[in-house]
Amino acid sequence: MSIGWIDATKFSFNTILLFDRYIVRSIARNKKPEFNPKLTIALSGNPAVFWYLFNKCPECAEHYRHLLETAPVNCSPEEIRDCEVFVLNELDWSVVYVYPELMEEAYLYQRLG
Repeated sequence: MSIGWIDATKFSFNTILLFDRYIVRSIARNKKPEFNPKLTIALSGNPAVFWYLFNKCPECAEHYRHLLETAPVNCSPEEIRDCEVFVLNELDWSVVYVYPELMEEAYLYQRLG
């Protein structure tokens, strides 16, 4: 669930490579109907991120394998990026976890308005 703490367009999808096993497991458990289809497309365009997710959390490996096996083919770079941004926006709580200075900035912004 997006908290609105980041502008996801400013982040690389490779940010996921900084996530710990707990977050990788949380991603696999996301049940929002639009999340997995978008994650599937984003992963299809980012084999290193797929590899990381697959190997970081072995108990979720089959979930990630299934996503990649069901990925549409020939997605445009724009479609892939749109899906990356969607996923990062949904995982903004995780992005601020690996970049704690963003959480502090968001807190100060909300507090000082």
